[in-house]
Amino acid sequence: MALVTYQRLDLLYDELRVLVLQPGEGDAPISAYLTPTTLHSNLPYEALSYVWGDPCVTRSIQLRAMDNMNFLGVEVEVQITTNLESALRHLRLKDRSRTLWVDALCINQNDPDEKVHQIRNMGDIYRKASSVCMWLGEEANDSDAAMELIHLYRDDDPDWRRLPQTKNWSRHCKALTYLVCRPWFTRRWIVQEIALAPCSVIYFKGWLCSNEHLQSWLTGVGHIVSIQTALNAIARDRFPALSMLLKIFQSKYVTNPRDAVYALLSLSKERQLGQPNIDYTAGILDVFRNTVELSVRVNETLDIICQSFGLGPCEHELSWVPRFYTKFRDCACRKENDLPGEGYPYRSESPYSTSGSSKPEANFNGHKLVAKGFLIDRVRNILEPEIRTALSLEIPLSWKEAVLSLDAICIDGGNRGHEALATDHASKFSAFWRTLVTDRVPGSPKNNKAPKNWHRACEKWCNGDMVVPQYSSAFEARKRRSCLSLIFVAIWRSTYDRRFMVTGMNRIGLGPKMLKEGDLVCVLLGCSVPVILRPATDPALAGCYYFIGDAYVHGIMDGEVVTRLEAGDYTPEDLVII
Repeated sequence: MALVTYQRLDLLYDELRVLVLQPGEGDAPISAYLTPTTLHSNLPYEALSYVWGDPCVTRSIQLRAMDNMNFLGVEVEVQITTNLESALRHLRLKDRSRTLWVDALCINQNDPDEKVHQIRNMGDIYRKASSVCMWLGEEANDSDAAMELIHLYRDDDPDWRRLPQTKNWSRHCKALTYLVCRPWFTRRWIVQEIALAPCSVIYFKGWLCSNEHLQSWLTGVGHIVSIQTALNAIARDRFPALSMLLKIFQSKYVTNPRDAVYALLSLSKERQLGQPNIDYTAGILDVFRNTVELSVRVNETLDIICQSFGLGPCEHELSWVPRFYTKFRDCACRKENDLPGEGYPYRSESPYSTSGSSKPEANFNGHKLVAKGFLIDRVRNILEPEIRTALSLEIPLSWKEAVLSLDAICIDGGNRGHEALATDHASKFSAFWRTLVTDRVPGSPKNNKAPKNWHRACEKWCNGDMVVPQYSSAFEARKRRSCLSLIFVAIWRSTYDRRFMVTGMNRIGLGPKMLKEGDLVCVLLGCSVPVILRPATDPALAGCYYFIGDAYVHGIMDGEVVTRLEAGDYTPEDLVII
């Protein structure tokens, strides 16, 4: 690439380059040239969506650049990744040229200013393309089999249970498995490439056939589902919050961890309301930190700090900043499900309102988050973890016994002497089962609280072995027409990677997996759920706290603490989170 003579683009006029792919076929060398244009011109072009591939495994093409009138320099041999070479070879036409926008070639990768500008305009580049060519890759054979199965599934009879009875089912299934597991489906950039495209065309040639594995199928289908989830979110809200997109695509692959954020900016509410700073020279954690600050400022909520990515130690600098890319291992601190989305990443609003209608009062001071809030309780006991397998989980009987043995359970936001207490068996048991399901109906579009008629079903279940079978979805549970099956879905989701806790004031709840006795329960203004903070033990950090994660704390999830301010139960204070 260094040998290509790139004319500097006029970034003030939103110039870009397009690749004019010369005609050819078969094994003939690939030849092309680069020519400048602008986003405002009428020059038609197609945009390529593909996986770069291993940069160390390359093939050569013949390439030269030109300005508006003349060729610059001579045609040179350029090394590109094998997947890109394969895409260009299959996309070129026999008898005429084809104009494409291809990021690896059309952007001068050695010019940081140009790279930042082009990435900032990536949404418009794909939006103004006549179509997007989705190159899934070239592998072995049997491509027709996958497409045959897709067409069978799209027939008027949607009963997929009949598909195994169709001819060549095994061959079809293997082919489709390897199709959905191709690397293209794992890329984070593809969401904007297909969501913004006026027209999309899929190109691929065959794939490898071998014994498929269930996990491969589930992984591949999961990638497709995440893409569709994002498209559904964009259909409902043209520019969804960046935090929602980050949650949907947390497992999608990027080469540069900074692109975990930058790949989604063009689709986001943040991009439309204010120009986010794209800076590839900034540290990765600085990019993530700036993303949090931007999200809080634009959306007026602190919920983004509760998003969960990765797994690792808790007590570290920038504990309040999610690691928005799970493969970024410098410091990845959280894995458990975050409560604000209640396990459903397409939700734009939290089902909870712990801080009422308050807005965040937060300052971002370097690597510190200074947020106004209330320290309301301290974790006293952490109960033994549940036993979880692939097909079931078992809630320990000790959880129920510990709750029912309490003299009283605090069930509101009051402080000592002003709190509402549950003292009889029925009230204490109600607090227990509502905590197990985080007091919400899974998948409810209106964030409905768990209904009273769940009490009897939970009581009957708790008198047994307290084993929860696996259900794949709330939809499947509803088909069984049993409130207990829906309860099981809620318990499975709510307790995942969480610890059952009892606080000093006899509150009960579910905290992060890394919860410790002595951790503090806190309500931050502008955050829809309670959070767990841990005091720093280093004398140099006296008065500072580490962010451990969010929590469900029964009795304070619907603004009860905020209503107690006028009674003087709590005094807001600046909490310094590091």
